Amino acid sequence: MGTIAYFAAVILSTLVIGGILGTPVEKLKCPPDQPMVYCLADPCSKSTCPGDKNATCVSNYCGGCNAVWYGVNGKPANCDNTSSCPPDKPPVPCFADPCQTCLCNYQFVIGILGTPVEKLKCPPDQPMKSTCPGDKNATCVSNYCGGCNAVWYGVNGKPANCDNTSRCPPDKPPVPCFADPCEVSYDNQMILPLFAILFGIIENARYINLPKPKYLGPIQDRFPLKTNEFGRYTKPVSIVDYSWVSSSKLFNFIALKHWTFNSISTSRYFIATGIANLNYVANALVYVIDRTNREKQFYQYASRSFLAQAIKEQAKSSIDGCTHFNQSSLEYIRLCYNTKEKVYEVNGNVPMNDGVQISFDFKADYSNEKDQSLVLVYPVEETRPAYTHKMAGLSARGKIKINNNKEEELLDGLSSMDWTLAYSERRSHWKWVSLSVVGINSSNNESVTIGINLSDIVYNDNNGISMENAVWIGGQVHTVNRIIYELPDKQYITSQSWQIYSTGDINSNTPKLRLTFQPWGSQEEHINMFLVTGDFVQAFGIYNGTLEVFDHTYVIENGFGVAENHYAKW
Repeated sequence: MGTIAYFAAVILSTLVIGGILGTPVEKLKCPPDQPMVYCLADPCSKSTCPGDKNATCVSNYCGGCNAVWYGVNGKPANCDNTSSCPPDKPPVPCFADPCQTCLCNYQFVIGILGTPVEKLKCPPDQPMKSTCPGDKNATCVSNYCGGCNAVWYGVNGKPANCDNTSRCPPDKPPVPCFADPCEVSYDNQMILPLFAILFGIIENARYINLPKPKYLGPIQDRFPLKTNEFGRYTKPVSIVDYSWVSSSKLFNFIALKHWTFNSISTSRYFIATGIANLNYVANALVYVIDRTNREKQFYQYASRSFLAQAIKEQAKSSIDGCTHFNQSSLEYIRLCYNTKEKVYEVNGNVPMNDGVQISFDFKADYSNEKDQSLVLVYPVEETRPAYTHKMAGLSARGKIKINNNKEEELLDGLSSMDWTLAYSERRSHWKWVSLSVVGINSSNNESVTIGINLSDIVYNDNNGISMENAVWIGGQVHTVNRIIYELPDKQYITSQSWQIYSTGDINSNTPKLRLTFQPWGSQEEHINMFLVTGDFVQAFGIYNGTLEVFDHTYVIENGFGVAENHYAKW
């Protein structure tokens, strides 16, 4: 599925509150009897001091979410209408706020798409008037009693130590924090610069790809008992339980990803639908191809939802519930499994390119008891699983309506399905082939339903064999050994043919594939946003070739499917 665009603000806000991957961000210590607490908003944001309009609010997180007001004399403000200055030091007018460094006030500026962070220096004729080098977290309070004075207060609300001596115990030296712990408000103007500083550090850190696991063994004709029972199976689970993986909400928010893809291929139309929920963003796509006319316009739809707000439901598994992406009554997709009727239900109503409105509704037969699947429980790491359920060659039918044209029947269709919930690797790269077609058994010229699901890299073992390579012949699943992909140069990847074929240890019982894929077009998304990169190309087009297994050769002609080449840094 297509990846991410709006990663920045939400992740940063969460990191400031919770630390990176669940590790708390250290702060300067509060008194032992007043531990630092987390607040979702700046206590000063809703506090007033009507009695002293010159008072300054200092957020105090020691022992609670407190707003403490200080008068111009640097002491707690009198928030009624009496003066806070002592009789011998009446307030005086000042031409400028003593705490102000200069007119430009040392603002941060962040460019777009990775432009380095810069500080705007004060002009030479506007030198800084007050600093607190010994406590970078201190807050300045302007004191107008008897003069134009700047008084600095620490995060505990007490006068700050502004020299360079540490207030920390010898065994606990001060550490740099990615953000001022007081600055946690989502609308705070520091969000963008902090994002740049924080993620710049992370981005510059060296990332090492995780090692691939050993061979996971042959496919087992059952369902996995647990989501850490790594292997390949023919039956899916009703609930994907990851409760054992991590208790960190932040880690789950960043690392856990869900996507579901369904397609139907008929003699006239090929329809593909997909929803990806990455928590900080959700993507949806639909495209409709008229197979009878390659020159005819492709109908394509893509939408993105910040913070996945358009996700109204998410299925518990591939055989329990619905995943529902809804932007409005005229823009939605629902991908469901109906346990009573034992069918996948795919319906939607979306605005396509050039203002064309398309609605569709199709069903694909699937019985957990009768049909064989490819279910993979894969160890990205031992404590970082990926669960995926693949099916191809399912009988399907439905309806489609394009604009105000007459509703058309989708008859004699074949469907493919991909349902995945995974703690994906930080940098993921994969190739993927999905195809459902009616082939011909060359030995007797009889028709047979064929489904193909192939991938590379993302779920490989340490021998370079994808653990989700599978074909279905007449509904029976067979695993496939190593596949070679010969792709055209990047600039021709959606126009020139791909060569996809088997290699390695192949015997008469192991399926042997040789396919040529000719793209007709593609659904693409290319993103480069500093920390997040997405290079997503899902080409759609025609497959021709052969499939050999058990001394039988099956011929594939003009099968319509997809071929994906995807790199994500997420």
